[in-house]
Amino acid sequence: MRVNLVIPAYNESLIIEQSLTKLLDFCRQNLIDYDWQVLLVDNGSSDATGQICQNLASQNQQLKYLRIEQAGKGGAIRHGWQNSEADIYCFMDVDLATSLNSLPELLEVIKSGQAEVAIGNRFDRASKVERSIWRRIVSSIYRLIARLVIGTRISDLPCGFKAVSKSVRDEVLPSVIDQGWFFDSELVLRVEKLGWPIKAISVVWREVNPGGRRSQVSVVSLGFKYFSKLWALKKINNDKKNSRAIWWLLGTWMGLILPLVVLEWLLPRGRLGIPMPVTARGSFLLVLNLSAWWLGAWLLAGWFETLKNKVKKLGLLLVGLTSALFYMFHVFLLIYHLRQGTGFAWGFFWYNRADMVLTLWRLVPVLGLFVFVGVPVLIFILLVISWRRTAVARSVMVRPLLMALIIALISLVYSPMIARGEIVNFALNNIVYKNSLRTAYTNLYVRNLIDLQKTSSEIVKTGENLLGDEIFFIHLESVGSAFIGQQNTPQLLSANNNGILFPHFYSNSVQTLRAEESILCGLAPSLGPNVVNVLSKKQLQELPCLPKIFAEQGYQTNFYKSDHLEFNNTGEFMSAIGFNKVHNSDVMQSGDPELDWGFREDIFYQRVREDLIQDDVEKKFVYIAVSSTNHVPFEISDESFIGRVPYAKPANFAQSMANTIYTQDAYLGELLADIKTEYPQAAIFVLSDSSWPAGQHGNIYNEVGAFEENFSTFFQFIPSQKSPAKFTVDRVVDSRYSQMDIPSTILNLMGWELSTPQAWLGKSFAPEFFGEQAESRPALSAQPYGQPGITLVEYPYKTLFDLSSEDVLRFNLMSDPMEASPQLLDDSSESIDELKKYLIKNN
Repeated sequence: MRVNLVIPAYNESLIIEQSLTKLLDFCRQNLIDYDWQVLLVDNGSSDATGQICQNLASQNQQLKYLRIEQAGKGGAIRHGWQNSEADIYCFMDVDLATSLNSLPELLEVIKSGQAEVAIGNRFDRASKVERSIWRRIVSSIYRLIARLVIGTRISDLPCGFKAVSKSVRDEVLPSVIDQGWFFDSELVLRVEKLGWPIKAISVVWREVNPGGRRSQVSVVSLGFKYFSKLWALKKINNDKKNSRAIWWLLGTWMGLILPLVVLEWLLPRGRLGIPMPVTARGSFLLVLNLSAWWLGAWLLAGWFETLKNKVKKLGLLLVGLTSALFYMFHVFLLIYHLRQGTGFAWGFFWYNRADMVLTLWRLVPVLGLFVFVGVPVLIFILLVISWRRTAVARSVMVRPLLMALIIALISLVYSPMIARGEIVNFALNNIVYKNSLRTAYTNLYVRNLIDLQKTSSEIVKTGENLLGDEIFFIHLESVGSAFIGQQNTPQLLSANNNGILFPHFYSNSVQTLRAEESILCGLAPSLGPNVVNVLSKKQLQELPCLPKIFAEQGYQTNFYKSDHLEFNNTGEFMSAIGFNKVHNSDVMQSGDPELDWGFREDIFYQRVREDLIQDDVEKKFVYIAVSSTNHVPFEISDESFIGRVPYAKPANFAQSMANTIYTQDAYLGELLADIKTEYPQAAIFVLSDSSWPAGQHGNIYNEVGAFEENFSTFFQFIPSQKSPAKFTVDRVVDSRYSQMDIPSTILNLMGWELSTPQAWLGKSFAPEFFGEQAESRPALSAQPYGQPGITLVEYPYKTLFDLSSEDVLRFNLMSDPMEASPQLLDDSSESIDELKKYLIKNN
């Protein structure tokens, strides 16, 4: 059987003699069953290539030298094949990058009739390939483009190691147009179009660059040429169906991704008006993550298409619905980024999952019922149609797309810091970093909680009642120490003419209910769920909380909340710890203005006063909690304040917050005036649940970070107008205490003590009310959510226990108020012991 071996060459004087000698020797030893001839076709070389080949041809009868002046690999192969008669036509690159050991197998495929075309496949699992990373990348990209544009199943079209039958030479070669490097790819694609059999074999291939020789192929420019050639040829291989599949594929992806891109770049950077570089990166990661998910779902749908009918339908249904919901979840996260100016706090969501729907509806009302229900259904329909329409493209793209999917997923795994504060950070903090320090703290917290349940709420009278029989707590929303001043809180300062103000008072945690756990029950801050979600109703009733103590002493205990009582199970908690009456919307009237986070304070205060008048009891303990005005989105809703607030056109988040604090303070002033008029013997405590970051550290989200701006708030006492003159009023106290100290202080001022040793960790700071220094004790605070940490502050020193890294950091708040230069404690054992001692009550 006659074999024609064509070697195209152009200016290959460095390697031509060695390559031809090696090829001739191999053929003489291994092709003894064939009548073979090697044709060296010179593409008009300008170096010594021609002379070397002529000399070799004169010495070897089985080597023939041909020369054409037209450049181009395809033209050379065509000329060699057309100028000889054979049964098998073969060609290989002059550098013999493909091992000649595969040549007999290549020829055997044609000789035995297994196929009309035999090609080397460098992507075969059995192949051994040595080449640069750059060439691997370019080759893989070309392979993917070929499959996308043409829909071919051939893995390695450009491999320079092919053999064809005489039928292909006679019937297909004349229709091949290209004369350059695309020649053999076009030849194979035309054979594939005819449906003739093609077989690929594994090869050993290595990149060859002897003596500084540079390949005559520019992979980049050749890649562009290949693409243009493929695009021109796309009609030869089921082009219309495949093109429609490609457009469906790209169209579906763009239809899903484009809205995210538009949201990312066209909408303002956060409703709260601060730069969001980290959030922007997080949003980019969302787009990447969604693309990877979409790609994986597309491939998975293709697999289900191959299964039995019932399984196929069920699989497509599950994948489609999951993908639609996953997409909407990402849209929500992106809108949340842009609207809130921060990442989504997964820890906050997880520990408050019972309130998820209510919270998300308030924060992102633009989504609405249609977006949450209707859009996923539409996306599901689009995905299923798209999967059906792109079955052709998918069938030839599984392997390269799986590689792309793996690369995308790897990028997600190695990008956790980009999504800090989101689900990756939540997983790291609660799974990977669920460390010994967190565990030790939680164990001590639980121990203290058990001790509190064993503490009796019975009291022993040990002194004079200095507060009287009418006690009011007014709980404001998110007032940080930095905002206390004449500009933002003039009413609070005015009330202090007859009061005592602690402008640096620590909240023990973040979030309203967590603060109320400390204020009313003296609980230490939890790193897990709220205590109402941990203890049963009976266990809650066993805690020695202020409402329970006052109720047992004959006081009417009323709790009023401007926001929904269902949020965080607030109503359940307040009822369990001793409030006789728990009110919210039941005291309001139809038409009363209601904001995202509750009824507007001025109207709510009015309704509370109206309800209290109806009670007509002598002894009362009243707790009023408001949250609507100074809350996300920190916008003025009361038009009467336009022109009155400190900043008519706020330029940043801090100024927006100053405006809402000012409005909240104005409502407070009206309430204080009314209480003093209606209840002249009332003792009033005004405080805030926690602070709210104003962007000093690039964060405006209270569920992230453990800085002073997360915890430092205020506390104020306004004694009865008829109270004893022992109180030293009109005073600002710089000493720092925390909400956990409040229950002990209240009992001290009432002249009460618990009949059994109390397990409260806080200590009374009542001496401060009389101008004396109270016992110094560190203030304990905890951030359970984003960037979790525990802090102990004994001013000016602050110790931060980072629960992610287990590092212990020390700050000097006097010299470093921005907490920018912490000292990493190499030996943190002493600080950890200090934390443990704080949590263990010494009875």
